[in-house]
Amino acid sequence: MDFLLDIMVIISAVITVTAILRLFFKKKITAFAIAAFLVIGTAYIIDRSHYTTFIDLYSDHLNKDSVIRSITVSTAYLPDERRFDPEEDIEIEEEKIMNEIIQAFSELELKKDRDHHYIENPDYRVRITTTNEEEEGLLRTESFYFNLNDKYLNNYKVVNDSNLIEMLAALVENEHE
Repeated sequence: MDFLLDIMVIISAVITVTAILRLFFKKKITAFAIAAFLVIGTAYIIDRSHYTTFIDLYSDHLNKDSVIRSITVSTAYLPDERRFDPEEDIEIEEEKIMNEIIQAFSELELKKDRDHHYIENPDYRVRITTTNEEEEGLLRTESFYFNLNDKYLNNYKVVNDSNLIEMLAALVENEHE
């Protein structure tokens, strides 16, 4: 349905822009071609603006100078209470494992889904605690978190193939052994 609405908006925009361009160009085909190019180009740019990566999305918290203190993976979602059971959280502080997880996240390509507001039954909640230097001698340690499943990270659709969920599942399985 959204696709049909988008097409209708594009057609309306082409007609409107063509009418305006007709004031400047004598030939109808020239005005129409320029209008179509402008509208389709604008639609493409707007669509591309919804794409991002995990690293770009969380660049304020996680960048090349960040020190990762810990990663907490919450695994036991309680749907009736709409929260994760903190008793089942897995705290990761081993640098090698944290780097592997961050590497897997850094490969995620995402698209903002304007119709998807939250994940109803997330598989995992991940909290990453980092330390960043605000200015010379001033460090800031903070945590950020997000919910995810095999298709979404918060309200972003995962648009590329990723082994992230399998990696987290293996991590949880190893932790519970």
